[in-house]
Amino acid sequence: MNEKDIARYLEIKAQILQLQEELDRIKPELVVFVRESGGQMKYGDFIFRSHVSRIWSFSEEIQLLQETLRHKKKEEIITGVARLEKETPYVLVTHKKKPWQ
Repeated sequence: MNEKDIARYLEIKAQILQLQEELDRIKPELVVFVRESGGQMKYGDFIFRSHVSRIWSFSEEIQLLQETLRHKKKEEIITGVARLEKETPYVLVTHKKKPWQ
């Protein structure tokens, strides 16, 4: 790893963020187009299907159960009862001026 590699990493990261912004602009139009095409369409070797993602709001009882479960999980981690299944190393890159935005 050298400075050239780091600079290239940052260039690629900036390109990915620009492409993601472009995808985010196009995606709503694509969703409408596929839905208006009967919920499915073909393009070359690709098949586009319309789906819906839902977010649910649960009762206070369920929220309390979830909070209890979060606390119990944390407790098992601290006491060593929980077993680590996977650990993924990564690098967090930040810049106070946020050059990719």
